[in-house]
Amino acid sequence: MLIRFEPNGKITHIRSDPDTQELIDAVLAESDWLHEAGVQLPPMPFFTPKGEPILGEDGEQIVDSPGIQMPVVQLHTHYVINVDGEWKVAERPIVSTDNTEIKADGVDAFIVDRLPKPCAFLLDGEPIEVTDGTLEFSTEDAGTYVFETVFPFVDARWTVTAIEAVKP
Repeated sequence: MLIRFEPNGKITHIRSDPDTQELIDAVLAESDWLHEAGVQLPPMPFFTPKGEPILGEDGEQIVDSPGIQMPVVQLHTHYVINVDGEWKVAERPIVSTDNTEIKADGVDAFIVDRLPKPCAFLLDGEPIEVTDGTLEFSTEDAGTYVFETVFPFVDARWTVTAIEAVKP
């Protein structure tokens, strides 16, 4: 499988392997492609649809590999990341959270932790950087705030509604 990707790791194209290694090498020479080879499946005995062994000319049951298992790579769930100088396919991180409410008191907070360091989000369309692995949001202004993930996260959107705090 050949995978074309942008410098940030976003996969833009996936195609089956060409017929020859020469063609694979020519595509890889463009430098924005990665080759993910399939894995040869182990040999196994072959049977007819009725369950009878398939025999070769020598009368022995045919035992061979049923083929190659290709890696699972999808545009919307995977990306390419450089790990120790080598490009690899990985699953895009997922932020799993729901719409929520907090008090608009500047203390009560919406928190998402265990995030990649660094990463970014959009807050009401404006980019915010998270450098320490924890997104923490609090406000004294009542209102609804829209958060969105940006690449490499899988697309997600949620709201945090800050409810005016009751003053004694």
